[in-house]
Amino acid sequence: MRRSDFALFVCLIICAIAVVHTQHRSIRVFVDLEREKTRGDELAADLRRLQAQRATLVASNRVEHVASEMKMHLPDTHAVIVMGNQRQDLADLSSAAQSLAFAEAVPVRPIESLAKPQSLMSAEKDPKTKQPTHLAKGAR
Repeated sequence: MRRSDFALFVCLIICAIAVVHTQHRSIRVFVDLEREKTRGDELAADLRRLQAQRATLVASNRVEHVASEMKMHLPDTHAVIVMGNQRQDLADLSSAAQSLAFAEAVPVRPIESLAKPQSLMSAEKDPKTKQPTHLAKGAR
């Protein structure tokens, strides 16, 4: 055998080994891909199950039932102190209390009768952040 024949034979063996190695690697990657697809399907099914379970647990009648079992009740509106200058939060609280009162026939005071804490009414506001100066960033 000549040198060139021997070199070609060595190249042929190296290429054959490379082909076998590449095929083995591609099969292994394909198996891993299929395994991950199966795992993804399982996780999607778990997600749907958990979303259905969460919807069941947060249903308002379930929350009310658990709250009544724990002897919980809504506080009186005059006992609620709203922190900050969030008029919308106060209006939301009042409308929620009114809708509950309508359902349970409990008298509710209008929003105007709810007293604001004196410290929040007299607080000066920072013009940049529109927050009370003692809460503004960087104020000490």
